[in-house]
Amino acid sequence: MTAGGMVGAWVVTLGSVQVGPITVRNVLATVRESTDTAPILLGMSFLSQVKLQHEQNRLRLTGR
Repeated sequence: MTAGGMVGAWVVTLGSVQVGPITVRNVLATVRESTDTAPILLGMSFLSQVKLQHEQNRLRLTGR
């Protein structure tokens, strides 16, 4: 369920997700049915595997 109503979605495991030099393996993800061009979001299944640092109004991700 989204703010706009019901949306079809599937839970999958991604073999790996890479952001710059950081690669996280076996990331649980949700793929939703959509025709819009909304940006892709990184969820906690990825973010909990990296180190987050807040520096001068920026969020820096580094590998653990």
